[in-house]
Amino acid sequence: MAVSQNRSDASSRANVDYVLLVDVFGLRSQGLPLGAVHAMAVTGLGEMAYGAAWNSYQPLYKEFKPTSLNEAARMVVADLTRPAPR
Repeated sequence: MAVSQNRSDASSRANVDYVLLVDVFGLRSQGLPLGAVHAMAVTGLGEMAYGAAWNSYQPLYKEFKPTSLNEAARMVVADLTRPAPR
């Protein structure tokens, strides 16, 4: 999984299926958990396909306790690949 911090990478692109944006709040340098994680996926044409946000109250966040952008991205991928709750 490649993680880019370049905002222009998330621009509309017709030659891709989806673009995934992972946004973190409270990025800390001392290994402490992030304040919150926000994610959205859009189609290559910019149509919304997925959106989610987590903070320390949600079970997925508690499971991963992300402390970096890479860990937050892994958490988002886990959410995307798990079956939806019934």
